[in-house]
Amino acid sequence: MQNEQQKTLLVFGVGGHGKVVAESAALEGRFSFIVFGDDYPNPSASPVVKERFLGNKQDVVQAFRDGLFGSLIVAVGDNGIRQPMQEFFMGQGIPVETVCHPASVLAASVTVGVGSVVMAGAVVQPDAVVGCGVILNTNCSVDHDCSIADYVHCAPGSTLCGSVTVGEGTMIGAGATVIQGVRIGAHAVIGAGAVVTRDVADGLTVVGVPARPL
Repeated sequence: MQNEQQKTLLVFGVGGHGKVVAESAALEGRFSFIVFGDDYPNPSASPVVKERFLGNKQDVVQAFRDGLFGSLIVAVGDNGIRQPMQEFFMGQGIPVETVCHPASVLAASVTVGVGSVVMAGAVVQPDAVVGCGVILNTNCSVDHDCSIADYVHCAPGSTLCGSVTVGEGTMIGAGATVIQGVRIGAHAVIGAGAVVTRDVADGLTVVGVPARPL
């Protein structure tokens, strides 16, 4: 029984992103059961939760101490929320998982930090480094020698060419392209469909083709 509890994953987040993370984790085949938590005020309204909801973050901590699950992953798309939430659970001594959909492709030399998710169709090429709590969303592409800091979100269909550096907490919008060698600072926002041809400073939002400050 204890072994089954250790193989139970808690997905913290019951929105659409949580649904995708849970599906990816189930398809990996490493977990015997998946349960959910969230601070959402009415989580029972979400069809992904059903009878498997364990409560808010404080309830989740107690559930872990009671042996109801063995590890968790934070499934919240907002970087500014995901980071403190993951750090809270890690501070409580709860093991945090990394989830890679079986239809993703990661080169053997890639490193991926704890709490990160790699969705279906994502491709990560040799010697890329992916930090903790990162989301590499559906069909995004991370080429060779890229460095992605903690709590970045690369949205569906985004492309990082070779040797791109992305700072902590940055959002790369859906369908955006960052050309080779560009450095993007921390907590920046790259708009959907943007083409980034030059470095982007910390905290800056850029949009358009070529990308310019908003």
